[in-house]
Amino acid sequence: MFSKLVSCSIALALSVSAASKRLIVFGDSLSDIGNVDRAKNVIPWVPGRFSNGPMWNEYLAYKNNYTLINYAYGGATCNNTFINSFSGLNITIPSVIDQITMFNSTFGGKFNSSSIEDDIVVIEIGTNDILGSSDAFATGKIDTQLFTTGFVNNVLYGVNFMAKLGYKKFVIADIPNLELIPFAQNYEITGRTMLNNYIVATNNLLSSSAASLVATYNGSIDYVRIASFYKFLKVAAEPSVGAALNFVSTSAGCYISKNNTLTTACSSSDDYLYFDDVHPTTRTHALFSAVVEKVIENSSFDIVESNLIDLIKANNITSVSSTQNYLFSNSSDNTSPLKVDEYTVKNATANVAFLTGSSSQPSSGSGSTSPSPSSSSSSSSSSSSSSSSSSSSSSNSSSKSSSSTRYTIFNLASVLMPLSLLMLFI
Repeated sequence: MFSKLVSCSIALALSVSAASKRLIVFGDSLSDIGNVDRAKNVIPWVPGRFSNGPMWNEYLAYKNNYTLINYAYGGATCNNTFINSFSGLNITIPSVIDQITMFNSTFGGKFNSSSIEDDIVVIEIGTNDILGSSDAFATGKIDTQLFTTGFVNNVLYGVNFMAKLGYKKFVIADIPNLELIPFAQNYEITGRTMLNNYIVATNNLLSSSAASLVATYNGSIDYVRIASFYKFLKVAAEPSVGAALNFVSTSAGCYISKNNTLTTACSSSDDYLYFDDVHPTTRTHALFSAVVEKVIENSSFDIVESNLIDLIKANNITSVSSTQNYLFSNSSDNTSPLKVDEYTVKNATANVAFLTGSSSQPSSGSGSTSPSPSSSSSSSSSSSSSSSSSSSSSSNSSSKSSSSTRYTIFNLASVLMPLSLLMLFI
């Protein structure tokens, strides 16, 4: 599935000018479209994605005519230095801070300020920050203030950095409701509740801090909006929404593995909210895309059952599947190219001149990126699908920015720094 997908033709790429509005995404496996080259895994993710089909940002880019520049890496955290300092892990996959550094190294100063006014920057992160140390979180061994403040400061640092580059529109996808994912069923109710307490505290601080940050810019940025992955997964699991999606299960994963041995496999992954024990199916991604679109249109959009059911109907979400999909060039052929003008890190780097308007010709491999491993620019030795953090401890062999060490300012001693002082480092 998807294995024969190749880059869209030069004609398609030329049809999208460098002046097109862009969707720039930083994040983890909930957003990755091919930046991580995963090791062989028994979970049958489609190449380049941690799902059974296209990802939410691909649906969003297509429906709104955005050029998608995707820097998300499966296994990423907000900041490796910060997470490693209390987790004892050695995460090397590019974090959000690393991803933004890489983007700046490639594109910083190359876009005309007027050409990026309508671009949207998305930061989606947090799953691996929690699941990478899930046992410690589930038993309350992590200092709540330390984690919440450090996490939020790192995310907002990313917003500040991109704002200084001239970007004005921001969406932050908060930490998903990990209490409900199949992986969390490995813990007793007390452990799941403890995980949830950390996430709720962090998301609450993220929301209030994002609102405060907008005020400090005195109108020089348009908005920083929260697209709540937390609320979305909680409401999507409600029986009424699951029925509207034609799901047979909103709590189990279609594929579950242990020690890279498949222990559970369903007959049709399109009937499930979750493809594995962490990652949603492509139909779920399509619905979340519609939610993000609404949040961009209306900051007061509320993620409740009635609104999700309305979105399912309005966007014909039930027609989306891993085998038939309006993103496929041939909607009934899942080996056909995607109808999305999108770029992984590798392809974006190869097409800087075209994307910034200094060249009218894209390089080969532009347009819709190939979801095959050959389009990836990082390697992972993940051997389990237990979470998107299954690749957190894996080695990144080629794409991590050499300048990432400059962000060691976010160590344990500095995470309590007032947000107002954060601006000094930008």
